Amino acid sequence: MERKSRLEWERQRMQELSTQKSRLLEQINDLKSRGKAFELELESMDDTIQTSQTKINQIETNIHTIDESIADIQRNIITEKNLFENIEQQKKDLITQLNNMQVERESLDASLNELNQSKEFSKKY
Repeated sequence: MERKSRLEWERQRMQELSTQKSRLLEQINDLKSRGKAFELELESMDDTIQTSQTKINQIETNIHTIDESIADIQRNIITEKNLFENIEQQKKDLITQLNNMQVERESLDASLNELNQSKEFSKKY
């Protein structure tokens, strides 16, 4: 009887160990699956990071290009402003010259009139 009970105990123990082994194998498989899922998620995140970095680099390049364009526009504005100021100064100078010439012409016209009047006066006498 003792032997039978011992055999029964061993059989139950073997059954428990087998069940425990099955559970442990399931846990191992579950952990392997989760590990694989984490690897795939990590690869996906790495791809996302690389894509994001590429986009960031493109945006930085675009920003640099825009900054250069803005600097060019600002230089052009300064050049155009200087040209405009020079033209304005030339205009003022020409107006001054014109005014001086008009004054000189009026003076010459007056002198010419005096000369003509003098000639006419001389002819009469």
